[in-house]
Amino acid sequence: MDTDLSRGEFRGFSYKSDAKLSLKLYTEFFAFVKEHDIINQDPTSISAFLFGMVSERMNSGDTALALPAEAAPYISVIIAFRWENAELSEKFVSLADAAVTKLKSIVAQAGATIPYTYANGAGIGDTVFSGLPDATRKRLKQVSQQYDPQGVFQRLVSGFKLVDSSENAGS
Repeated sequence: MDTDLSRGEFRGFSYKSDAKLSLKLYTEFFAFVKEHDIINQDPTSISAFLFGMVSERMNSGDTALALPAEAAPYISVIIAFRWENAELSEKFVSLADAAVTKLKSIVAQAGATIPYTYANGAGIGDTVFSGLPDATRKRLKQVSQQYDPQGVFQRLVSGFKLVDSSENAGS
């Protein structure tokens, strides 16, 4: 059987590191998957919950994505759904949204929210650069302006933007 798992949804978020909270999030995600009977909706589907510890270097201030020191230590989470049946695409996108909303609310209730999403695990609607400190965003914009003064990549290439939709790509 030739399986096409090119259909997929990713969502990401980060939170202040806490072992009990990590276990709760993991448990809640798979309870969500079971509750929504995801495997029986498309037997080829995959549901994944991934933890990523953010390295000390990312908090050092000398990387392109330097994060605020007060955020450390923290964990980046990626949830992913993949499926084959094209007819279920809208449903799986909705499930990804619902799952991440539920998990983020648990993080918020614990007072552990960090406004950062790791770009490699972010979904199309996730904010990536807006969660970075102002100094880091400013530095990234300066580099973008130096190497792409017309803002071609910010306007025409898909992916994560250094500017918000309300900002001008050239500014």
